[in-house]
Order: sequence, then C-alpha cells, then structure tokens
Amino acid sequence: MGVTIEIVCGELPTDVLTDLANMLTDSVLGGASIGWTFPPLISEASAWWTHHIATPGIVVWIARDESGAVVGSVSLLPASKLNSQHRAEVMKLMVHRHVRGRGISRMLMAALETYAVEHARTLLVLDTETESLAEKLYQKWGWTTFGIVDDYVTNEQGRNLPCSFMLKRLSIQDERHPTDA
Repeated sequence: MGVTIEIVCGELPTDVLTDLANMLTDSVLGGASIGWTFPPLISEASAWWTHHIATPGIVVWIARDESGAVVGSVSLLPASKLNSQHRAEVMKLMVHRHVRGRGISRMLMAALETYAVEHARTLLVLDTETESLAEKLYQKWGWTTFGIVDDYVTNEQGRNLPCSFMLKRLSIQDERHPTDA
C-alpha cells in the first residue's frame, strides 16, 4: 500500500475535509478515545476539523492512500510560552480502521518527530486511555508513562476511565559540536 504523508493547513478542500470527518467518526466507532463518547455526525466532525486546523500554531499531518483518500492523521501543538519553546503536545493520532496494522500510525509519528526535531522541540507529551492499544503502541515507540489520572475520560457507557500521560524526549544533534559516534 503506497502511503504519502503531508502537512495540511489553512482552508481544507472539501474532499479532504470529508475524508477527515469520516475518519474521525470511524475512529470513534472503533473505540478510539479522542474526545467523543459517541461518533459525531459528519457535519460535527467537519466543523471540529475546520476549527482544529485553524488553531494557532497547530501542525497537522495526513496520510493518503494510493487513491489520494485520507486514511490517517496526527497533530502537534507546540507550546507557546517563552519558557516552553522546547516542548509540544501530540494530539489525535488516528488511522481509518480499514487500513490499520499497515504502519501508517508509525509513519505519521515519524514525520511528526522529524518536524519536532527540526523545530527544536525536544520534549513531546500526550495523553491516551490507560491500557489501550494506543498506549501499547506509544510504549513500543519509546514513550514513557509519567502519570495516570483516574476518571479522566468517560466512555460511551458513562463509565469514567483512567488516562495515561506520556512523554518522549528527542535529541537534536548540534552540528557545531558533533559527537564522536
């Protein structure tokens, strides 16, 4: 499966917005803990994406399959405080259920981490449902849990669930002082 990863910004073409809205709805239907207890209507998901893309500072990557359809996405929100220019928050990693298990999440995260390093963001943080498949993937990719908050999210049955807060440190090779490796 040929997948391309690209950054999107500004006003989205209708087909991209529709694909993103469908993917968000599909992700929630598939059990992803990404902010909804029930799948949003396509109009609600489209409105959310329009607002999300317009968030100041946010960077959004999409994965397209060989037909050009959007099948995955992830977002990075760099911290804006002057004393936090080294960190950023990873948000809303999602991949359409029909293409899961093909490495698309890892490709999206690799693009995000490369961008983070290029922009001197050496500390990434995220939150995810505790003991979820997502948490296991993040751990496999080198993320560390630094805390768990009980009752942080509510599922579709109205039950409160714990959320894991995770971090990943990235290193930047200082070209002025290369290391002997």
